[in-house]
Amino acid sequence: YNFPRKAYRVTVYGVEIFAHKPAADTFTQAADFLGRDYVPGADLWKMFVVGHLFDEFETEATLETNRLDLAVEAEAGRCHLRGLIVRPAGDPEAGRAFAKIQADRRRTFLEHWREIKPADGSRPVKPTAEERRRGFMLAYRNYLEEITPYFVPGPGDRLKRLSIAAAPGQIEPAVFIVYPLKKLSEAEVTVTALRGPGGVIPASSVRVKYVHFRYARDGEDAYRVMRGHLVPRSRAPLCANVPRQFWLDVHVPDDARAGEYRGEDTVKAGPQTVRFPLTVQVYPFRLDAPAEHRIVY
Repeated sequence: YNFPRKAYRVTVYGVEIFAHKPAADTFTQAADFLGRDYVPGADLWKMFVVGHLFDEFETEATLETNRLDLAVEAEAGRCHLRGLIVRPAGDPEAGRAFAKIQADRRRTFLEHWREIKPADGSRPVKPTAEERRRGFMLAYRNYLEEITPYFVPGPGDRLKRLSIAAAPGQIEPAVFIVYPLKKLSEAEVTVTALRGPGGVIPASSVRVKYVHFRYARDGEDAYRVMRGHLVPRSRAPLCANVPRQFWLDVHVPDDARAGEYRGEDTVKAGPQTVRFPLTVQVYPFRLDAPAEHRIVY
C-alpha cells in the first residue's frame, strides 16, 4: 500500500523483485486516478484497487535459511506491506487455494460496495429520425442543476440555441449536454467568434471544458456518481446513453459595447456534425469590483 504514489522497491535477499516508479510525484497528479471518469459497468476492483491503491506481485524465491529476508524501501514517505502469502512453488493444491483467496477478495469488495442512484423521475423524450441517424441528441439544463450519468433528455430539454447575458469584463458559463443514443467514441466542440454592434468577441475568449463525473464514497458501504470537476479540453469521451455536459466559459472583453453578439457552436460526434447559434447579450454597464474575496472549503 503506497499513497500518495511514491517510488519504492521490494527486495528478497537483496535482489529487487518489484519496483514502482510513478510518472508524477505531486499529490494532485498522484491522486488523479481517484477521479477517473465514470464508465457504465466498470470493474471497480481493477479501477481502484489492483495496481492503484495497492500493487500486487508474485515472485519465486529459494529460502537460504528458515528466515525470509524481504525488504520494502520507499524513496520518500512510507509504504506498507498489507498482505503476504507464502506457498510452495509448483504445488497445484496451493495454487488453487491462492486463486480462491484472490476470487474471494474481489467478490467481497464488489458485494460490499453498492451504488446509490438518483430517483428516476424523468420522462424521456422520443428521439427524432434525424437524431437517431446522427446518433446523439443535444439538450440544455441550467448549469446550477446537478446532471448525473442517469440524466435523460425530457420534454423541453432539447437545445435549439444557447443564449447568455453578461457585463463587459465578466466571465459567464454557457452549458449544454450531448446525449449519445449509441456507441460513439468522443465528441468535439468548437466555437466561432461572436460578432455584434461593437465589434467581435474572439473565439479565443471562449474556453471549452467538459464536466467530469466522479465516484464519491457515501457512508461506509456505498458510493454515488456525481459531478466532479471541469476538464479544460474541447474533446470528451462518450458512452452510449450517458450524458456529457460541455461548459463554455465566455469572457466578455472589457471594452465590449452593449448589444447582442452572435456566433456558432459546432458539435462533432462520430461522423456527424451539428451546428447551433450561440448568442451573448452584453449589458450596457460594468459590474462593481468586489472589495474582498472570501471562500469556504
